[in-house]
Amino acid sequence: YELMSLKKPFSGNGMRELIDRVISGKFDPMPTHYSSSLVQLCASMLSVDPKGRPSIKQIFQNDAMRNGGLVTLLKNVPRLSGVPEETREAIVKDIELVLETQKREKEEREKAEAAGVAPPADKDEEDTKQ
Repeated sequence: YELMSLKKPFSGNGMRELIDRVISGKFDPMPTHYSSSLVQLCASMLSVDPKGRPSIKQIFQNDAMRNGGLVTLLKNVPRLSGVPEETREAIVKDIELVLETQKREKEEREKAEAAGVAPPADKDEEDTKQ
């Protein structure tokens, strides 16, 4: 949420109001220029019920993240002045690793398809079958 809207998801006029908003899961709407799937993903991450929140693996597998969301995230992380620099750098490093892995997997699939060979199984698919 904060990376997308550049503000904290919960605010209030005093601690009591802040607590009430967090407990009830009430947060300001996301900026309208984001896709509905990305907004929906963000809302699920802020679910009051921890069981309703996606895992990091589910987040990265989400179509919104796979189709440009990580690139947008990568651009916004450095703008988060309220997040310690060390944390921002770690987030950027992790995103770059995921993007590089996705690029390599795509190249491998394309190479296999060009050679007429069945593409290697997607690691994420293998993990979900186990």
